Amino acid sequence: MEEMLTDIRNLDYVVLLCNDTARMKAFYHGVLSFPIYRDWDDWIEMRVGAALLTLRQRGRPYDGEKSLHSAGVQLAFRVAPSEVDGCHAELLDNQVGIIELVEQLPDLSRA
Repeated sequence: MEEMLTDIRNLDYVVLLCNDTARMKAFYHGVLSFPIYRDWDDWIEMRVGAALLTLRQRGRPYDGEKSLHSAGVQLAFRVAPSEVDGCHAELLDNQVGIIELVEQLPDLSRA
């Protein structure tokens, strides 16, 4: 049998389960300016490079409950090192709460 799963090369989309899709849309589309690809009330797709970032209302039986004071996912968006400070300042200008200070991570691609 041919092994098809080893041919996966790209991430197509990520679904974020939301308690408040309007608030999440306001952040990702309004603040980060990710363009809307599709918007169906409780399913909102935004283009981020080659992938889609999808917001979906939490509520399906298999979704589980959101844990209080805990992140369900951590997303990292690539920007040039020279743009980090400007992006940080722009988030602050938009009254986005910064949970963790910005830091330079080691370049592990050369390890």
